[in-house]
Amino acid sequence: MQSQRLPLYRQHADALLASGAAYRCFCDAQRLDVVRSLARVEGRTTAYDRFCRSLPVATVQGTSEACPRSTRASAACRPSTVVGTCGGVCVWERKGGGGRCL
Repeated sequence: MQSQRLPLYRQHADALLASGAAYRCFCDAQRLDVVRSLARVEGRTTAYDRFCRSLPVATVQGTSEACPRSTRASAACRPSTVVGTCGGVCVWERKGGGGRCL
């Protein structure tokens, strides 16, 4: 079962946090709904806005372990390159994308 692997997932999430490849997100469902609604009204992609990525370390460390949160990937948006089966190459800029939940 997936729940039996929870300690393994936590270990890997902690390693990603320690290396800076991930960050803690403390946004509640209400804030995320507001962000999505605003993005729709403005005609933007409804991806997470990475609000918690820039929180001061003191704020994050002072948050209770009981506080609901998620761990999000902090991957930078870099150009993506795909080589087609016919040998053609396509490169495009990825915009937004938010911080994917891990």
